[in-house]
Amino acid sequence: MPLAEIDCDGWELDDAEMIAEAHPATFWLPERERRESLVQGDTVKLIFRIRTVDEAGAEKINVERMWVKVERIEDGMYRGNLDNDPLCTHDMRAGLYVTFAARHVVDIWDQNS
Repeated sequence: MPLAEIDCDGWELDDAEMIAEAHPATFWLPERERRESLVQGDTVKLIFRIRTVDEAGAEKINVERMWVKVERIEDGMYRGNLDNDPLCTHDMRAGLYVTFAARHVVDIWDQNS
């Protein structure tokens, strides 16, 4: 299950572990054990970098945090469906397949809170 690349797909995921390492006082992540033990049906938040082009042809990289529902686990990777639409583009929609790893997860939806 390959990860999306901004040059090919128009979007990619940020590595949340790298961000947390660079900003330990201000960037919280769920525990690694929890991020590595997701199950089908879990909903997680990921950070997307999305390339858009305006009417003048200028490219912009937009960053949005969006929810993804886990559908499948294979070889230490997760595959899920985007659960909401991004604000910056109509080229991506809820239902888009997203492949990700535990290192991309910035939050896990807790149905009990």
